[in-house]
Amino acid sequence: MTKLYLDIDGVLLTARHTQAAPGVAAFVEFVTQHFACYWLTTHCKGDSAPALRYLSRFLAPDTLEKLRQAVQPTFWDTLKTEAIDVAADFYWLDDSPFQSEIAYLQARSVADRLLVVNLSNADELPRLQQLLQSKLYSTTSLTSLAEHLNIQYGIRGTITREEFETGFKQFQDEVLNSNPPK
Repeated sequence: MTKLYLDIDGVLLTARHTQAAPGVAAFVEFVTQHFACYWLTTHCKGDSAPALRYLSRFLAPDTLEKLRQAVQPTFWDTLKTEAIDVAADFYWLDDSPFQSEIAYLQARSVADRLLVVNLSNADELPRLQQLLQSKLYSTTSLTSLAEHLNIQYGIRGTITREEFETGFKQFQDEVLNSNPPK
């Protein structure tokens, strides 16, 4: 599964007059279903608890719970890039990466995996969600129906996937009931 490294300020929360970024609930729903998520923020250096406490002042409880369940902590000392597994398939969302972090990614030919977020743009998180979704489809060679379902509807146990599976089961039941085997 593709890794997604998440900053908080300027990505999930606005940098000025701190509040939840527009569209953050839907964005969190999407990323926690489709990516292996990791904190990459000054609010988390090895322990998710401080990040979650900070976010609890601004996010709805259900959004916070999704983050609590799905986002893993990272540890880094000076540069956030210390925590990134550049050998893996990943994306990094940050509003203000350091030049030295960008240079680190460029030296490893993965600078295109940094997606700089600008919440002053209207609909920034929905735009990023659409971009990430298109990248998932373009970089994934599907080898099974299960992989396709994970990308399209999220992993099992998520709301979107459960809704799909319930609807599909109802569809199957209707088809079988209208065309019983002979």
